[in-house]
Amino acid sequence: MKFVAATFVSFIALVTSVGVVGCAGDAEDTSGTSSAAAELNAAASWQTLGAREVNGQRDSDTIVVGADEGTFTSIKVRVQGSALLMRDIKVVFGNGETFSPNVSWVFDENTATRTIDLPGNARNIARVEFKYGNLPGGGNASIQLLGKGSAPPSWQGLGARQVDGRLDTDRIIVGADQGKMTAIKLRVEDSSLVMFDVKVTFGNGETFSPNTRFVFDENSASRVIDLPGDARFIQRVDFKYGNLPGGGKARIELSGKAAAPPPWQNLGQREVDGRVDGDRIVVGTDEGKFRSIQIRVEDSALVMFGVKVTFGNGETFSPNTRFVFAEDTTTRVIDLPGDARFIKRVDFEYGNLPTGGDATIQLWGKR
Repeated sequence: MKFVAATFVSFIALVTSVGVVGCAGDAEDTSGTSSAAAELNAAASWQTLGAREVNGQRDSDTIVVGADEGTFTSIKVRVQGSALLMRDIKVVFGNGETFSPNVSWVFDENTATRTIDLPGNARNIARVEFKYGNLPGGGNASIQLLGKGSAPPSWQGLGARQVDGRLDTDRIIVGADQGKMTAIKLRVEDSSLVMFDVKVTFGNGETFSPNTRFVFDENSASRVIDLPGDARFIQRVDFKYGNLPGGGKARIELSGKAAAPPPWQNLGQREVDGRVDGDRIVVGTDEGKFRSIQIRVEDSALVMFGVKVTFGNGETFSPNTRFVFAEDTTTRVIDLPGDARFIKRVDFEYGNLPTGGDATIQLWGKR
């Protein structure tokens, strides 16, 4: 034990003398860089699987994942709040097999590892175990685990609250920006907890309370709670909770199962009389992000002189073409520049072809 301790101290001294750096480029800075943040949080590839608040002293901890999160081909680990030395990581898969990447990571504050490819095909992760310690001057830190799925994740984090566990109430605000959900589940970390009531308020003001009481052990999750009706926006979720004997402060995490969006979505339509004129279809961020659009004209022949797409950030895009529509025809797929993005509105300039009359212009978007 004295030899191990002496070796650890010598290693820390070496790190201090040369500065805190990633091991062979394993840790990458993610502070203040939109490209790195986008890489870590892109909904179509990387999914947050859990987080732990740690005091950084030489210790160990576990993030429980579970089969509900899906299957994964790679993971990343991110540390925020403090510099940290990660001495070991062990991934335990759903079938009980384990994998430990043979490397130690030295994290500056707000840095992430390289992508860690998991052996074999995409697979369920039961849990990931960490052994870590502070670097000189380090303090409390947050360890985040991210997974890259073999398909877009269906479960997404909707919010979390730190609670003191006494008989009390709290709320997690969700909002339409998170999209429509078909189910939710709750997870409690750091303490045992009993939840007397859960009330979900939907975007239209309707409410739903599952007729049950949830009793959580430390680091456990509820069953999947299916929401009534079709997929819908969640405005907020209210909780009433209290400690079990011996319980203390806890963290409540809310996750939602997102509805699979249709490949093409109707974003709006306008009835037009077809004379040389202009019109607008307002979309808005509630509809989500899109990569492509199509325009369809019904009931009459029409020529469209100009199309201008205004994105959520105010940028605009105009495909350099003129569209000539026979009755009940559709444009080619119009790919939007850059990554998937919010559409604020689309403006049209159009006119009748000979013998044309009133028409309906439909706007469709592909995610």
